[in-house]
Amino acid sequence: MYGTLGDGSTTDRARPEKVSGLEDVSAVGMGGLGRTCAIASGDLYCWGQGAGPTGQNVTLPTKVSGLTDVRAVAVGLTTCAISSGDLYCWGNNLNGQTGAGTDPTIPTPTRVSGLSDVTAVSTSHTTTCAIAAGSAYCWGNNADGQVGDGTTTNRPTPTRLDLDSPSSISTSLYSTCAVANGSGGSGTVFCWGENGSGQLGDGTEVSRQRPTPIDVRGATQVSTAGYAACAAASGSAYCWGSRSTLPDHAPSRINGLSGVTQVTTGSANVCAVAGAEMYCWGLNGKGQLGNGTTTTSNEPQPVRFPA
Repeated sequence: MYGTLGDGSTTDRARPEKVSGLEDVSAVGMGGLGRTCAIASGDLYCWGQGAGPTGQNVTLPTKVSGLTDVRAVAVGLTTCAISSGDLYCWGNNLNGQTGAGTDPTIPTPTRVSGLSDVTAVSTSHTTTCAIAAGSAYCWGNNADGQVGDGTTTNRPTPTRLDLDSPSSISTSLYSTCAVANGSGGSGTVFCWGENGSGQLGDGTEVSRQRPTPIDVRGATQVSTAGYAACAAASGSAYCWGSRSTLPDHAPSRINGLSGVTQVTTGSANVCAVAGAEMYCWGLNGKGQLGNGTTTTSNEPQPVRFPA
């Protein structure tokens, strides 16, 4: 693996390197064209593409000024962070995804007006979603209906969605999913947006412009990728779209995992925390499954952490 590692070098490394200057790290986010951000002792640090104070590339963690008591961070072409219960976004704004004005670029963290008591945020390339005061909101690019307001009109400001008590939300390039209460019970997964690969999980390839419930109940967390999504539900992992084993792309339960509490979906991989272990599956040509091989696997493989 070759690239900026956060320690000031661009050297090929076969082992993890400690990121210089960060202690008490509670969360990390990666995305965009090569940016990483981490929360350390309540402050936010970013490095990589455009992470400097004036938009320059930086190879060491750089503290983001003006934010305190940071609880969550999401990184896409836009970066967003929850600070003292408010949401701040900055970066690319060509589709209004910062929710902080109409300028094509928002250079510094800017509070997203109209939202308070923010508990979750997700941003992809051009769309952003958040949970605030017990309601779900999305804004930015809506060409595929991924904002979920019944239209395909871009929204430069947060638009409230018709979801009951949402607890998790994740937006990707073309679609969005959330966990909320519904007629099927608590922990129902809802999805909306483009559906050409069945990434909405409703057993069709019909795009939806409003939240549509799918056959996953008891969910606590959901994660979306460009053409797929997965959820942690009732101790199991379920995936749909290009990650499903079913011909209609409907949610399929991942065999061999129990006690699942978290699942993360990437462009070509999925990883899950199950019990006290971590498992990954998908492409592995660069060793991204973390099991000591470069063999691709469609079944969960335990990640081999150093003793």
